[in-house]
Amino acid sequence: MTNKTHKTHDVNFWIDAFLPMLQQEVRRLKASAATFLTTSAATTVVIALFIYIFGDFFREKLPEVDPNLAKSSLFYLNAAALCFSSFIIAHYVARKLREPDNWLAMLSQWGVTDNRIAKFRRLAALILNVILLWLSAMLLNRYLDGLARAHWWLALSLPVINTLRYDFRSSINRQNDLTPHRSNVNYRLPPLVAWRMARLSQPAAPGSTLRLVAGLPVIFAMIAIIRGQPAELTYLASLSGGIILAWIVPLVVDDDLKTAWIERQAAVSHFEWIMSWQRIFTRIAIQTLAITIVCLCLAALIGTTMTGGVFDEKVLKTILISGFLAAFPVWLAPAFVMQIDGKKPATNIILMTLISVFVGSAVIAAPIIALFTFLLHREAHRYQGGRFARGAYH
Repeated sequence: MTNKTHKTHDVNFWIDAFLPMLQQEVRRLKASAATFLTTSAATTVVIALFIYIFGDFFREKLPEVDPNLAKSSLFYLNAAALCFSSFIIAHYVARKLREPDNWLAMLSQWGVTDNRIAKFRRLAALILNVILLWLSAMLLNRYLDGLARAHWWLALSLPVINTLRYDFRSSINRQNDLTPHRSNVNYRLPPLVAWRMARLSQPAAPGSTLRLVAGLPVIFAMIAIIRGQPAELTYLASLSGGIILAWIVPLVVDDDLKTAWIERQAAVSHFEWIMSWQRIFTRIAIQTLAITIVCLCLAALIGTTMTGGVFDEKVLKTILISGFLAAFPVWLAPAFVMQIDGKKPATNIILMTLISVFVGSAVIAAPIIALFTFLLHREAHRYQGGRFARGAYH
């Protein structure tokens, strides 16, 4: 006899998989409408501020200085904004499709094979990436500047790359689940810190690729010093690398909040929880500071040898400020990750980018302001105190 609890006709992707999945998300949003509206309003304000600041600078201010530089800078800004949007969208889509209670996972109860469900996931990831990225492209085209043809081709190719990357990371996760590996927990550290550091060391940890990407601007900073270009280029490159590195914080905190109920039942306080992350990223910030200074010192020595220049106090000042600019964003990020909602990594990434740009610009203009970042760090932690329990996934 046929099991009547199983669907007997052939499963259609659009009717039986994609449409129910969208309906499931709509029901979730309706069930948490207040939280969704609050975080959406905060996200909209942050994004609007981001677009206004950079759009005004590249469309109004910079053309008064150098029109050609403004045009080329705006081209690369649009390309960077598309890549950034694509990264956030891919992270959001992958997280939704990997949820164990996602509608696509429910299809196994209908007798649908795992291989076919995997194909449905791949197709759904591609469709969602295309739709969301093209909506972002239309917003950029409207509020920043008209996108060039190359930008639209980029908007077509990035969803394909993200889909392939999703398959690659899924295979890594499956392999890691099946392959036993040696524990890399450092038992000399406090348990909350040691456990999280072990998770961050995994190849498939959230934001693991950002560490490599964050190193590219530092290479550009080294090239700028070797060629004897203005210090501002070295500052901007170092700050860009620091901002990219800080993007790891919202991603790992969002992932950590999914299992926060374990620590809540163990009576772990907000201070203990956030300070465990703060200790980890303070350590990463110190490593970033040291590596950046050493690399830039090496570049300065190479530059002075090639050009016959002098490694003077001005060069040393540039290197020290650049090291701080590369390190402070990731150190400051844990103090802001729960200000709006720890479960909204895209909002937090934009927020931290804006804060890092403001603070970094102030430090470049007046290096003494670097001392006041410690006050900002302390007050930000105090303001978001106690949000661990109500900010966790339920």
